[in-house]
Amino acid sequence: MLINKNTIIYGEKVVLVPYEANHVPKYHSWMQSEELLKLTGSERLQLEEEYANQISWRVDENKCTFIILDKNLYITSDHNEIDSMIGDVNLFLNGDNEYTAEIEIMIAEADARGKGFGKESVLMMLRFGIENLLLKEFTAKIGISNSSSLGLFSKLGFEEVSRSDVFQEITLTIFVPGKFIRHFPSVSVSQFYSVTMADQSKLFLLKLLEIPENKVCADCESKDPDWASCTLGVFLCQDCAGIHRSLTTGISRVKSIHLDKWESEQLQVMKQVGNAIAKQKYEEYVPPFYQKPKETDPRVLKMEWIYAKYKRLDFQDPNKQNEYIKDLKEGVLMKRGKENQKYKPRRFVLSRHENTLTYYNKDSASKPKAEISLDSLNAVFVPVKTEQQNGLQITYSDEGSTRCLYVYHHDSKEIVDWFLSIRALKLEWRKIAFPDKHVSDLCEDLTKNFIKEGWLSKKGPRDEPFRKRWFTLDRRKLMYFEGPLNAYAKGEIFIGFKDNNYSVSEGNIDGRTAPGFGFTLKTPERNFYLSADSKQEMEEWIIELTKIIITPLTTQDNKICASMVNKRPHTIYHIMKR
Repeated sequence: MLINKNTIIYGEKVVLVPYEANHVPKYHSWMQSEELLKLTGSERLQLEEEYANQISWRVDENKCTFIILDKNLYITSDHNEIDSMIGDVNLFLNGDNEYTAEIEIMIAEADARGKGFGKESVLMMLRFGIENLLLKEFTAKIGISNSSSLGLFSKLGFEEVSRSDVFQEITLTIFVPGKFIRHFPSVSVSQFYSVTMADQSKLFLLKLLEIPENKVCADCESKDPDWASCTLGVFLCQDCAGIHRSLTTGISRVKSIHLDKWESEQLQVMKQVGNAIAKQKYEEYVPPFYQKPKETDPRVLKMEWIYAKYKRLDFQDPNKQNEYIKDLKEGVLMKRGKENQKYKPRRFVLSRHENTLTYYNKDSASKPKAEISLDSLNAVFVPVKTEQQNGLQITYSDEGSTRCLYVYHHDSKEIVDWFLSIRALKLEWRKIAFPDKHVSDLCEDLTKNFIKEGWLSKKGPRDEPFRKRWFTLDRRKLMYFEGPLNAYAKGEIFIGFKDNNYSVSEGNIDGRTAPGFGFTLKTPERNFYLSADSKQEMEEWIIELTKIIITPLTTQDNKICASMVNKRPHTIYHIMKR
């Protein structure tokens, strides 16, 4: 009765109200009748048992139980429900098939029989089931001796599908919205019934959210979506729903699961589609190099992913992916200057054959300012620290040091296209270098988001004081800068495996006192005394560093280690310091 707990349905002759505790005594008195017990196939219960049944039905989401009131008595008795009770009508939802339900009716008051109350009550329940619960098939199980009920359901279009001599009952079925629709009274829907729909819609949608694929956002996979597109039939998180609002309503109309009013047709779309079917349609040809956004990814990635799926329909045509794999991709990006820190337009060229990204300070320049091997290149969207919504940070190895470029483009699609083209070409070369490896393995780290960034205080190697530095944890490389947008790091620390004397712990060892919340990163060469402004920030750094330290090195990790410039030649594990 969770489905109909706040629902009252008004017909021409009857009113249907939820089965409440105050109805139990009269209902119990009906069920003392031998005639009704036989017709309904019920057992006689004690009053306490009837109350217990009412309570259990009240919280059962698969039972929809109404008490039938004589509408005329209800009005003339000043809405006294007990005096107006004449029977009950029920829908029992089928847990195995969500489109079907069993219907049963009892007109208990003898003087209320033969007046059309039963017929109208059944029709009202059928209509309620069709329009609010999206049911398609109804079944009635009626005792063989109950000729009046058999006649009623047969007249309404129900057909016999089976007969049980053991249980002495006949099973009848009707499919909707076919035969019975002609039996509806010729009144408008508002005259036929008045019902509070919000709870039914919400419960219906919450039931759909129990499907595993619907438990996450269709676009970023964040958990527990609160929104949905009633045109596309997908469930969404709040962030992705906001992006869907920028699409035309003809493409995607967004509604709140909890707050908005839903029409039955919209609920039908949600039921027929859902995240799983939508994914098959809109993501059929997503190329392996495409970085599908996650919950924590920046808005620009989510936006272009959503536009590509639903507006441009990029992934319904396999040929559309060829634009990312060109021999040459040229264009102008705004690049931040290393010295003056101003953004200026620079020509960039991505070469498939050379496996490089180059850029030129001037259009007329014959030689590039830098030629970057894609093998060492990483690209990460960093809109917050660049204060550019489409800001992209490109890092690469420059004679053993890590060089950082900061670029953006006003057009979000253009900057994302550059990002994806880099990933596509890196995958092309990896396929050549590692022909026996599975594509999914080759795609794992085409580009990699920074694990963590933020301000920390760091103590110098001798008796130098603590100084604020911007730290970036990029895979096993911990870099620290004077500021978030420096071209080069002041130092780079390789984070090795725990068996090689690497560890991180809360507090500063050797009696060191740090401002704020201190922790120590231990390497084979020295201890790094660091401090965060809050305990939470400290704990987050310790957690992320620990994850790396307890993970054995891969072949790629060893390459990163070997590529880092070592200021002290007796070890490869120390830092490069500028």
